[in-house]
Amino acid sequence: MSSATTARAAFTDNFDTFNASAYTVSGGGVFSDPDDTQAFPTGNALYFGGDGQRSLVVAPLAVGSNASISFKIITGSYNRNYNYFEGQDDLNETVNLSYSNDGIDWISLGQYGPSDIGGITTATDDWTTISLTGIAGGASTSFRFLQISNSGSCCDNWAVDDLSIGGAVPEPATWSLMIGGFGMTGAALRRRRETLVTA
Repeated sequence: MSSATTARAAFTDNFDTFNASAYTVSGGGVFSDPDDTQAFPTGNALYFGGDGQRSLVVAPLAVGSNASISFKIITGSYNRNYNYFEGQDDLNETVNLSYSNDGIDWISLGQYGPSDIGGITTATDDWTTISLTGIAGGASTSFRFLQISNSGSCCDNWAVDDLSIGGAVPEPATWSLMIGGFGMTGAALRRRRETLVTA
């Protein structure tokens, strides 16, 4: 019988402002264009358009062994006429999402890019909501969005918005049952020990 759990958001950010204590960013920053609501439908987003490697690494969280993550992402494509999202040309320019429980070994959760590139997990030509559950996190789990190469600030741009990372914690009723069970086990052991001593 499995115990009941409730998802608890360990981290949530809509990137209306930059939160330097919650994550590390390379080649990106909070950005929006109020005149281009098609490209930025929810206002600000974490936009990546810098030279060199581009990444977002969320600071370690205690999410437990059944973590979840949801977010919106756009990588653009040549099929969309967005000023800010010129599509990637190959798999190395797409965006990889991974997680790590030790900051050393990273486990891939998905590869996101234009629909005309082979090897991606989900096409993100336009804003796409991704939700993943059952992630084997732990007491110190980081999540990373990484684009290992690009053609410079002109190109291969992408953005993330409405990021939420959660863990699973027992509901209060489950805690009560667990504590009651421990108490009954302790009482049974004490009674057994007393019986053995008096025999």
